[in-house]
Order: sequence, then structure tokens, then C-alpha cells
Amino acid sequence: MNASDLFGFYEKLYFHEIEMREKLNSRIQVPLAILMSVVGFLAFMFRNFINSGDKVCLGFFVFLYILSAITIMTGLVYLIRSYYGYEYSFLPSAAETEKYRLLLIETYKEFSDSDNLVERYFTEYLQKYYIECSTNNTENNDRRGLFLHFTNKFIVLSCVFAFLSFVPFHLGQMDKEHKDKTTIVRISGPIELKGNLMPKNQDTAPPPPQPPPKRIIKEGVKINQPVKP
Repeated sequence: MNASDLFGFYEKLYFHEIEMREKLNSRIQVPLAILMSVVGFLAFMFRNFINSGDKVCLGFFVFLYILSAITIMTGLVYLIRSYYGYEYSFLPSAAETEKYRLLLIETYKEFSDSDNLVERYFTEYLQKYYIECSTNNTENNDRRGLFLHFTNKFIVLSCVFAFLSFVPFHLGQMDKEHKDKTTIVRISGPIELKGNLMPKNQDTAPPPPQPPPKRIIKEGVKINQPVKP
């Protein structure tokens, strides 16, 4: 491998690690969304929990619920470690790079092979940064990838434990809303109806009904016109 191929290799390695950094940032979004869903599900069961008296279901529920909470907290710790605390290295800005190239030109302008010297040292300048930056970025990406792997592992375990804990939660009727909707009626004795269910007879007689209107014949036409009594 000649110098030109070696320079091209380090250049590709540098941009590859920068691309991996962006991919890792995108991969964090999925476990974060799943983690928030599991936390919401655990909060729902905790908020609506009521002891129904079934010790077997209660024991399984508490055991699985605690396992789910522990694994989700562990996954959260790994998720934070896969996202924060990393410093990536990049090439100097274009202005600084051009300033260094002009400095090389000014330094070697009196030499007969100034162009070759400028090209040589400028290539070494870029290659040095490619090596240093890609080395640092590779170490960061490797650590982040490992922590992200543990994050996914513990989040999956938390999902399994949360689903299993819902089984005794449902079978043991530990849902407070379910209890509120259930009305238990117990009859401990015969039903007695007290009081008079029929209306009492009135002491005074009701007023007489209104008499029918008188019939008046006028101009050969019969008109029923009510007359005041």
C-alpha cells in the first residue's frame, strides 16, 4: 500500500466513524420510546393497584413488578451512558486548514521543489488529523454501541416482566377501576316494605266537572260556543 492508498484509507475511516456517530444517535430513539411506554404501563398498574386478598396472585405480581422496575432502571442507566459523556474529534475548520496551507507556501517558497514540499507536508497534516480523529471517534462509537446493546437487552427483559406481571394483576382482580364498577348486594334477611304504597283517600271531594257548552243556533248555522257558568 503506497502513501496515496494509505491516505485514502484513513480518509474513509474518518468519515465512516462520523457516519456511525449519526447512526447511533438515530438508534437511540427506538429504545427510548419503548422505555417510556414500559414506564407508563408500570405507572398505570401502580396507580390502579388494590389488594384483592389473593396472596398467590399478589406474590407473583409484586415479584414480577419489581423485576420489571429494576430492569427498566438498568436499561435507563445504560441508555444515558450510551448518549452522554462523549467528545468527538473533527478536522480543523476550512479557514484554519487554508491558513496552514498558505503558511507552508510561505515557508518553502524559496526552495526549488517548493510545490512538492507543500503538497507533502499538507498531506501529512491532513493524514495526522484523520488518524487522531478516527481513533478517538472509533473508541467512542465502540463504547456507545456496547452500552446501547445492553440498553436493548434490559428493555426487552423489562417488557417481558411487565407483561407477565399483568397476568396476576388481571387474574387477581387488582384493578381499582374494576373494583369500583362492581357492586356487591347481600341480602341478610327478608325484605320489608314500610309505609302505605297506595295514595291516601282525600278528605275533601274533588270539584265538579265543567258543564258542556250550550248550543246556539244563529242564521241557520250551529255553533258550539262555550258559555261561562
